Amino acid sequence: MARKRKALSAKDVAKDPSLLDTEPGSFVLLRDTEPFETMVSTLDLIAARGWRVAGMSTNLTKMQSGIEMYVLVQHEVRATAEGNPWPYEA
Repeated sequence: MARKRKALSAKDVAKDPSLLDTEPGSFVLLRDTEPFETMVSTLDLIAARGWRVAGMSTNLTKMQSGIEMYVLVQHEVRATAEGNPWPYEA
């Protein structure tokens, strides 16, 4: 069974985009908290590296005073015809 992974912090990826290169598979889940400025700048940064947004979601239940944003990104070159099982913790 594949190792379950947690979402990467958008802040960490903005500081070191090579973190995406160490993740297996073609999908990576990014996490950020409002006001989401870091997420937006991170997405701009990684788009130039071949990543595209595959989905977005917000989580209102975890934090009463704030919102978390999750963005699933896919590396287009790594994507395979087999597909990828969901590798993240619930």
